[in-house]
Amino acid sequence: MKNFRFRLDPVMRLKEYQISQVEEEIARIEALFVAPDFHRTHGPQTNQLKDDLAAAKDRLAALYARWEELERRRVAAATPPAD
Repeated sequence: MKNFRFRLDPVMRLKEYQISQVEEEIARIEALFVAPDFHRTHGPQTNQLKDDLAAAKDRLAALYARWEELERRRVAAATPPAD
């Protein structure tokens, strides 16, 4: 099982990186919405930005779900079987 756990580590690191990238994208879009000049500078893009934000939040939820599954597998692989 030890080998399985080590094979999971790079996959988990990739998921963590992907999560951080999507979180940054969400923060970037949310920052646009709270900018004082939002309507002047991004008004015509409002619907697209809302769609992009919703899609990013969906991606983030899916990435967290996958990361949690990988974490459960990693913990299970590290736990010695009961006799």
